Amino acid sequence: CAKKKDILDRCFKETGITEDDQQDIKGCIADGEGLTVQRQLQRITAMLDPPHKYVPWVVIDGKHLDAGDLSKAKWVKAVCQAIKVKRGIFPLPHICTDKLGV
Repeated sequence: CAKKKDILDRCFKETGITEDDQQDIKGCIADGEGLTVQRQLQRITAMLDPPHKYVPWVVIDGKHLDAGDLSKAKWVKAVCQAIKVKRGIFPLPHICTDKLGV
């Protein structure tokens, strides 16, 4: 369990996730909501065409975004731009506004 916490904390630090968002994520994990969402995403992932070959396998508007073609900053910006377009559906993560100004 401590190892999972270390991995999660490192992820938060590397991605610049705010304290508020960290608490939301930890709450999602603790109350079981995260497991429900994970199962839904597993079903969606199983239906991908073409099938995913590695993680993260990002699909934006039905098109696979090859992480090998982009730097990390450009990859995150592409994801943030897609979220911004659908902002009524998804909240915009702080990393998109704080670090990228999307």
